Amino acid sequence: MSINVNERLEMIISNRPKIRLNIARGEKSIVYGYIRVSTNIQHKQGKSLQAQEEMIRRYCGEKGIEAKIVCDPGYTGKTMETRREFMKMRKEARRGDTIIAYSLSRIARSVKEISNFVDEMEKRGVKIVILDKELDLSTPQGRLFFNMLATVDQFEREVDGERISAVMQSMKREGTLVTKAPYGFKIEGGKLVENEEEMKMIDMIIMYIHNDPEIKVAEICRRLQWEVDEGNIKLRKTKKVHQKTISEIIKRHNIRTITMQTATRT
Repeated sequence: MSINVNERLEMIISNRPKIRLNIARGEKSIVYGYIRVSTNIQHKQGKSLQAQEEMIRRYCGEKGIEAKIVCDPGYTGKTMETRREFMKMRKEARRGDTIIAYSLSRIARSVKEISNFVDEMEKRGVKIVILDKELDLSTPQGRLFFNMLATVDQFEREVDGERISAVMQSMKREGTLVTKAPYGFKIEGGKLVENEEEMKMIDMIIMYIHNDPEIKVAEICRRLQWEVDEGNIKLRKTKKVHQKTISEIIKRHNIRTITMQTATRT
């Protein structure tokens, strides 16, 4: 008894969509070369996208294979889900495919995420190669070394984070940490220098308080707003003068106390 091939094919496609995917994609395995860089610092440290791609292509050339480069520029390694191209590769990878990366940190930054990803790929028959440590995670030896290395890498990152935090706290105490220029200044060459445009407003505040030590912040804001509307002074990011900003400027520069002392001396 013969079978109806058309009916069987239609049934298979309807019930097993994965077969449809395999037919559409073909039987040839794919070698993915995954590259990622999240900061300009990493670029300058020789971890640029171009450098990573060159190392992957060199490795593939030695093995006589060709890599499909998957790139996520400017994406942090903190979470995998935010990296569009990585997640697409993760979804498409199938048995017989290979994923190559320059280092474990290009894949993920936490032991848990890396381990889960490696386990997932292993179950699906996808091979993972890490170039800087010469790791082939499809072998027992590679998996053992990977587990040790991943734990050490995370420990080092946590220690580095603690060191950075301690240094930043020390710089804050010493007044040498500058992450945002206060109003009236700008950062040039890592140093604070006066911003002439913003200093115009500070000068006006000083004169208002000098002429009337009892003047309210609300009144200062009203006068400054008029100056802004007339185009005489420019604000940093907005066109509205806020009482909180003016209060912070007065407090930061101790304007009321200094102007009162000056008035007393004169």
